[in-house]
Amino acid sequence: MKLILHIGMGKTGTSSIQAALRTSGKELAEQRAHYLGMWFEFIDPAYGGFSGSHNFFRLDQAAQESAARGMVDHLKVLKEKNGTETFILSNESIFGNVSNLKFFIKELGQTVDLSLLAYVRNPYQWLPSAFTQWGLYHKTRPGPLKPFQERAQDLVETYSCLIPWIEGHGDKLTVRNHDTSIDVVADFSRVCGVDLKPLATRVLERSEPAEILLRAAFNDRHSGEVHPDRFNNLVMQNRQPVKRLTELSALCFEHDDLADIVTSKTPLFEDIRDRLGPDFDFLSKPSPAKAAPDQADLQRRLIDYLVEITFQQAERIKKLEIQMQDLTKEN
Repeated sequence: MKLILHIGMGKTGTSSIQAALRTSGKELAEQRAHYLGMWFEFIDPAYGGFSGSHNFFRLDQAAQESAARGMVDHLKVLKEKNGTETFILSNESIFGNVSNLKFFIKELGQTVDLSLLAYVRNPYQWLPSAFTQWGLYHKTRPGPLKPFQERAQDLVETYSCLIPWIEGHGDKLTVRNHDTSIDVVADFSRVCGVDLKPLATRVLERSEPAEILLRAAFNDRHSGEVHPDRFNNLVMQNRQPVKRLTELSALCFEHDDLADIVTSKTPLFEDIRDRLGPDFDFLSKPSPAKAAPDQADLQRRLIDYLVEITFQQAERIKKLEIQMQDLTKEN
């Protein structure tokens, strides 16, 4: 059995790789391969999901070795059931936990054909992206948000994790340089020796600045760690793309084709004139299309409306709170 652990590092196309793996189940099965996912819940439910990964990365030596044996047992069951020969797990958090997984990796390497795959990115490109992800989008440190100059000093230390991976597991490790020219899914596919279904749409690794600013403002209100799901659940439950109001404004207020549309019906309007008289000679009295509102003025006025809406909603929420308190007292 062959086991490929894609260990990160984060912000190197991991989301695209995982999306391709998730949507390629049929293609992988035809190649006698299987994607295990991101987490280790198949070893123990306590290790599942983001919160469970913290439990997994805190195991002592004996528990790590036991977890490795449990993983191998799970792979054997899948092999017996489906004939699977190659298993893939992708979790970028593994990269920063090299010291916490030493015995787990060692035990796996003694029982399966283990390969470790890491992507590393130029720090000049990686640090701004990492700061946005873990300094703003996902607030990982307690206290107020830290500026780039301060937070990046911690983030750059992530690169130091590469050395013990090389020194301790270099015979099993492949490190790829993730630069702007690389198609990371195609590269991953080639290195792992499996064909993956091409992604229909590009997976965005980073939100647009407006959303990042909103998330930063929200996260800075809370003293502890703030996972992105907290913002999603409280502020933006609908994760559909936010439309630009400038584009909607063009749809609403730009009438540049007015003259062409009217003149395209010249015979009709001439017929109306002939039937009703010169007062209805609309074609001889063209009016220019009204200019669209100035975008800057329009956006400022929208803020006025949003402030008023916010105040009204605050009053309604307060009334609901009072009503709920009264109901609670009655019960």
